[in-house]
Order: sequence, then structure tokens, then C-alpha cells
Amino acid sequence: MMKRKLWLALTAVLLGLGFSGMHQASASNGAGYTVAPVIPDNQIGTVSSYFNLLVKPGSTQKLTVNIANTSKVVKKLRVSATNAFTQTNGEIGYKPNKETDPSAKHYLKDLTSDPINVTIPVGKVEAVTMTVHVPKQPLTGVILGGIYVLDRTTRQTEGSGMKINNRFALVVGVQLQTTKTAQSDVRPEVKLMSVQGGLQSNKPAVLATLQNPTPTYFGQMDITAKVSWRDQKKTLFIRKVHNYAMAPTSHFAFGIFPDVGLEPGDYALDLLAVSGSRRWHFKKNFTILAADAEKINKAAGVKLDHSWPWWVWVLIAVGVLLLLLIILLLILLLKRRKKDDDEN
Repeated sequence: MMKRKLWLALTAVLLGLGFSGMHQASASNGAGYTVAPVIPDNQIGTVSSYFNLLVKPGSTQKLTVNIANTSKVVKKLRVSATNAFTQTNGEIGYKPNKETDPSAKHYLKDLTSDPINVTIPVGKVEAVTMTVHVPKQPLTGVILGGIYVLDRTTRQTEGSGMKINNRFALVVGVQLQTTKTAQSDVRPEVKLMSVQGGLQSNKPAVLATLQNPTPTYFGQMDITAKVSWRDQKKTLFIRKVHNYAMAPTSHFAFGIFPDVGLEPGDYALDLLAVSGSRRWHFKKNFTILAADAEKINKAAGVKLDHSWPWWVWVLIAVGVLLLLLIILLLILLLKRRKKDDDEN
């Protein structure tokens, strides 16, 4: 059985209110190469593990990374710009994706030069430069993304009785702004875009799509979501999470999972998201059609058991016995009455 698996080693990870957890990937983690940003003069702050740049409207910004081949083989790599997006696990991701949001005005990938393929000999360091064309109008908030360096060589390993194709990638974070206070000047928002049944992590779920329509990122968000039948107070299923983050102008599907599968019917969602002093509370009715529920459950390999529980059968049996006893008593009473009538 063949299984493709992409291993991501991030040199920049966005957690909540900034880039943190920076590290260089090395041969010890299997990547066989490292990526380090060449920090320009317009860097904001003293952090040197990612780009946090103050740029001028209409300017051209060079982003250079030094890639070192620390392995014992020639490295064939692909360097490209990527956009930050919000993953379904509540983390900000930087891998290549086609995710777009209607609130976004600018994406780093669209502003940056085309991907570059490089070949680096053993023990050598290659400087790779990408060019960003900053929009002519001053930016509101920030543009967030990354320089993504993918190993184009697929390596096959054995694991759990399967052959696994491993590919590694490293990312250096990129944050662009035209004012030093751009991140704090914009107040984050959360909107509920839609609610529907669907699949997440190969499990049936109610998917509440949450959007951050603002060009700023934030974290430390706790979410509590409850699903009930419409016009009923009893909660059918609930999900609570902590420390979620959202990328600028992005959205993600927050899954609320039933115990087994999805039943068709009319539902109500009650969702509360809290980040610091900010609270966003949403209530929305939605309907899952029988055909949709069947399709979702089938895709997840879930078959709902619509048979009655054992105690219902016990009640039915007791009811049948009582009915038989009543009928028997009626028959006996009728026979006795008939006998009395015959004697009279």
C-alpha cells in the first residue's frame, strides 16, 4: 500500500499574537537542509528568524533566504511564497493552498515573484531571493505568509507494513506592514459564515464556518459550540476547544461531532468564541436533509442504528402481556355472564 505523507518542519510558526517557536530544521530531523532569512534593514524588532518588515507603499521588497544542504546528497528544492490561512485545528498554516477569503484584498503569493527551483550540492549554501511588489495604497493591517522551501525529492521508507513516501518542507514566516502599529490598529472580528452538515477528519460533523474578515491575526481563542434540536433546550452534542488562532482575512470550518452519525432534521447552533476581552456569540438554525445525512454518514463509513433500545422491547412485551390478560379476563367474564344467563 502506497501512502503519500508530507512532513512539515516549520522555521516559523504563528501562535496567537506573533511568530514564536522558531527553529532551524537540520539533518537530525530528517530534512537534510536548513533555511535562514537574510534580515534587511527595514526589519521591525530584533527577532531574526522570520521577516517582520516595515514596507513603503508601491515599493519593491527583496526577500532572501540562505539554504544550506546539510545532507550527503544533492538537494533539489522548490522555493515559493505562500499565504497564511487558518487550519481546522485552530493553528495558522503556511503550506501551499488554494484557500481564499472574500474579505482579503491582498495575498503574499499574488504579490511575489514566481517559484524558483534550485539545486544545491552537498555542503553548499545557496542564497535565493524572491521579489515582493508592495501595493501602491497604504496597507490596513498586515499581510501574512511565508517563504516555503519544499524538497522535490521523494524518499520512500517502510512503516507499519506500508511504504511511505516522505517529502519535507521548511517555512520562514513573512509579515508585511506599512506602519509599525498596523497589527494593533485593527480590531479583530469573528463572523459566522454558514452552518451545515459535512465531514471533518473523516467523521460526520456539523460544520460552523468562522471568518476573521480583518487584516490582522489573533490567538488565545476559546470556542464552545452546542447543537440541539430546533426549539428544544437539550444539547445533543457539544465541543469545547482552547487557544485557537486565526490568520488575517481567513476562515475555517469548526466541526462539532455527534456521538455516532448525523440524523436528518431541524437543528439549532449556539456558539461562543472568546479571545481576551472580546466575545462573539452566534445562534443559527439550520437543516440537514435526509439525503445529505445519508451521504455524509456513508462517506464516513457510519451506519445509524434506528432499531429500538432493549427497554422499549421490554415495555412492548409487558404491554402485550397486559393486553392478553385483559382479553382473557373479558372472555372469562363473558363466559360467566352467559352461564348465569343460561341458568336463569
